[in-house]
Amino acid sequence: MKVTGSSPVLPTNIKLSDQTDNGSEFKGKFDQAIQQLQATTHLFSYPRSPKTNGYVERFNWTIQDEFINYEIDTAENYPEVFNQKLNQWLTYYNTIRPHQSLGYMTPQQYLVQLQKGPPVCAKCG
Repeated sequence: MKVTGSSPVLPTNIKLSDQTDNGSEFKGKFDQAIQQLQATTHLFSYPRSPKTNGYVERFNWTIQDEFINYEIDTAENYPEVFNQKLNQWLTYYNTIRPHQSLGYMTPQQYLVQLQKGPPVCAKCG
């Protein structure tokens, strides 16, 4: 896996981190990709503690419910097509789909707002 360039979705001065559990799927190629990014920090949650990783657990539920359940046959039979569709869905998720927890803004809109000034309570809106 090779990671290069900057994301067209995120502003360039955002410090990124990836929080994962201690699963074996995050060893090897994933760790190598994180190291290549240099500006990204890999954070681990406590073992067997899904409650401490609530944002990730919620995202996992959302991606399963809104994407993977509909594309499971594609994933099994055409992994390259599945990865392309997944990238399209992630772009949709971050740039088009409103999020209730962000006051019905997209994550991209929320990041831009954060750069302009102090955080605004998403639920006070």
